Amino acid sequence: MSKINTLSNKIILMFRKNIYVKNNLSPFKISRTKIDLYFDCKRCFYIDQKYGIKRPHGAALVINNHIVNKFKKNLEILRNTKTIIPETTLISESGFTALDHPRVSHWTDPFKGIESFHKTTNMTVNASIDDIWTDDEKCYPVIIKSISRESKDVENSIWPGYTRQLSLYGHLLQNNDLEIIGINYKDTKKNANDFLKDLGNPYDNIIFDNKGTNAIEWGAYGVPESFLINNNKIIKKYIGPLSKGSLQEIKLFIK
Repeated sequence: MSKINTLSNKIILMFRKNIYVKNNLSPFKISRTKIDLYFDCKRCFYIDQKYGIKRPHGAALVINNHIVNKFKKNLEILRNTKTIIPETTLISESGFTALDHPRVSHWTDPFKGIESFHKTTNMTVNASIDDIWTDDEKCYPVIIKSISRESKDVENSIWPGYTRQLSLYGHLLQNNDLEIIGINYKDTKKNANDFLKDLGNPYDNIIFDNKGTNAIEWGAYGVPESFLINNNKIIKKYIGPLSKGSLQEIKLFIK
């Protein structure tokens, strides 16, 4: 009877929170903030991930968060106009621009973010990136913070955490180099652009094939169809809408 009660308690906890269960077949998801919690307090991390008991939050940094959000809104304006970010000229003479990429809004969304699956541990690491800047040659993940400490304090106390955070961002970006190409099949450019404008554009590139002849040569005979390509070879073809199982399989192929 006690075993049944223990099992039921585990199930209830799992629905309440993403709790680690040994030998679970589903990938265990862990966020960037939980990784920081591990380095800050290993006991707090264990209790959080094993039993779902969170460490009490500190006071909300209202003014700091307001400054950061204001800066991010200004970045979106500069991104849309492809304008140099003024503050970056202090770092580089030519300055940096905010990366204009179809998946930036997804990667920077706190409720979506960017993730990478680690097959050996069956874990999925997730984080939302503050922003990504570019000098037209390389891309750089960026941490945007508002603090009131002296520079010496920043270097000695919080810089190691920022270094770890940037390293994780770089790892996630390197493991998300999948290019998504959309084929506009037997339709006009205007209809396609209107469709993507209304529902969002997830594609890195779009090929327009209004007559449908190119799609036949590529092996696409209907919609929707998806092809996973590596080294100019089709390694998997999906007919119909992609399911959660299909997406998980694609992640395994990428890794």
